[in-house]
Amino acid sequence: MGGVIRAGVFIGVDRVGGDLPELKDAVAGAERMHAWASRAGIASELVTDRHDKVTVDRVYDAVQHAVGTSGLDQLIVYFAGHGYNRFRREQWLLSDAPMRGNAAIDLAANVEIARYCGVRHVVFVSDACRVPPQGLQAQNVNGVEILPNDAVSASANPVDQFLACQLGKVAIEARDPALGYRALYTTAVLDAVEGRVPKVFAPHPAAGDDALYLLPRALRNHLRDAVPTRILGLGLLGAADQEPDAIITSENEWLARLDSVPAAPSAPSVPSMPSMPPVTEELPAQPAFEEPQAVQVQPPGSGRGGFFRRLRDLLPGGGGDLAPRPTPPVVDPRPRPTPPTTGPSTTTNAGIVIERATPVVMNELTTAAVTGDVSRYNAMLWALGTSPRAQLASADIALLTSEWPAYDFGGAAGLRLRGATLRHVVPRRAPADRHAGGQAARIRLGVAGAEPVAVVLGNGTCCVVPVLPGMVTGLTWDDGELLDVSFEPTRTPADPRVRALRAVAAASMRRGRFDLESLHPVDVQNAISTAGNADPALALYAAYAYYDLQREAEIAGLSAAVLAARGTTLFDLELLARRAPVPGDPRILVGLPLLSQGWSLLRALRTPLDDRAVSLQDEVLDSVWSLYSPRAADRLVDLVRSPGA
Repeated sequence: MGGVIRAGVFIGVDRVGGDLPELKDAVAGAERMHAWASRAGIASELVTDRHDKVTVDRVYDAVQHAVGTSGLDQLIVYFAGHGYNRFRREQWLLSDAPMRGNAAIDLAANVEIARYCGVRHVVFVSDACRVPPQGLQAQNVNGVEILPNDAVSASANPVDQFLACQLGKVAIEARDPALGYRALYTTAVLDAVEGRVPKVFAPHPAAGDDALYLLPRALRNHLRDAVPTRILGLGLLGAADQEPDAIITSENEWLARLDSVPAAPSAPSVPSMPSMPPVTEELPAQPAFEEPQAVQVQPPGSGRGGFFRRLRDLLPGGGGDLAPRPTPPVVDPRPRPTPPTTGPSTTTNAGIVIERATPVVMNELTTAAVTGDVSRYNAMLWALGTSPRAQLASADIALLTSEWPAYDFGGAAGLRLRGATLRHVVPRRAPADRHAGGQAARIRLGVAGAEPVAVVLGNGTCCVVPVLPGMVTGLTWDDGELLDVSFEPTRTPADPRVRALRAVAAASMRRGRFDLESLHPVDVQNAISTAGNADPALALYAAYAYYDLQREAEIAGLSAAVLAARGTTLFDLELLARRAPVPGDPRILVGLPLLSQGWSLLRALRTPLDDRAVSLQDEVLDSVWSLYSPRAADRLVDLVRSPGA
């Protein structure tokens, strides 16, 4: 394994334009990473603003030089600096950002190109914030590609992504009494790759030597514990909230190698309290850290029943022209699980007890929902509800598994809303009746079947959603965000297992991504089906999960299943399956990404849009499902009413 040819590009940007503060450890962190790479025999390029601005051209030239290394097996691209999420994907800000809109790097676009750039294994390491941009200037930042776009490989190679924090959170620099200011994430990465955490190294299954290797999944698992442990050790619990994430698609590639295990330290030590508070990438008019929202959570032994028990019922009853039908109580005779006696936690080498990482608990919750393990599902809900870091996720799941008001749509298809009120509802052809004080609408679909419907809310924001024969399309808003779109039968009860899994998927997507890595595709396919037909919303959530995992065949199968069941497929499914949906394709209900992440992939996947749809990109708001500003309402209605769009 010693003959692997490796190269790296290490980027550090302390200073950008606008109101963003100067960082203290982005450049120094890149320099430390570069020094490690040089010692490890990695041909390295260092690009920082210590002496000059970091521009797209400087970064592109460095990457081009690295990729040009003869027989390159592995490329590592590291970035430390300010970051935004745009369309819920990462933008790395360079020196002239945000004043210059293209002075940034689009991580999602570069991940897509990296899969086909000809390098056997590409690794992106991002020590940057993942907060939404604030203000028009920041919202107009659209990053560019830094990898050469020559697609030299006919098949995709694995690309791994290491992210310093969860979506919507900040990456932290804190003052260490011994070291000065340090970025917590980069420090944890270096501790691992430089061999200071021997337990993450193991023999390689294919190496044929006595050396020990650090594989990407081992690094991911280590970082999930190491960063929160460091926060506790520095006395910052309650002030700092940072949990790393990673998307791993490689199997036996490695990141670091040790010829022998270094001697263990004489005794573990816990870092002392810092003398100064942490420094974060604080945005104007936005708190440095998001305070946990208190959520009243019922233990698994209480509350209403059902196949998957609700944590709480957040919504009032409905009313209006569509009179709610009384809903009979549901009794679940199965025993309730008791709350865990200690809660999910782990003990570190330093003797610190910390909660298990939120992504780990969410993954276990996903597995329980897919497999139908009710006891495990309830136990994981309990774990989320008792974790200050994860209470917002548990609140989302409680909201999305709450019962809807039981409106009688008279056999027609319909819309129902919670968290927002309808101002206008505009199907393509079918007549529509707004009812229930703007909380529901009846859609009288004709023989043509499914239709796209433009929905304009009381505050002027708008979206487009499918309405399907015999189905009610449910839209759930929370804090101004379109959190979930559901499709449930008008005349028969909803499948509680599908509803539970969809709630977990939406809550996961709100925090970054829905992770299906450990689940068999057949189990997933079975779980997203209602009466043998694929649930369109779950198919979308699963497709984005499989795109991150580079499982394109599974996405194509999901699109085919939705087409077979509903007579139409969805733009995102064809986009993610790389089938280049074109304007006017009769199989596709409407030519727009339904989930906002799809907008970030249009350019990378070279996907054309109808001219009327292109201008909508600048109006996309921060939301799981595509939601547009009031300025887009007329354009969206015009697009929906055009059969060729």
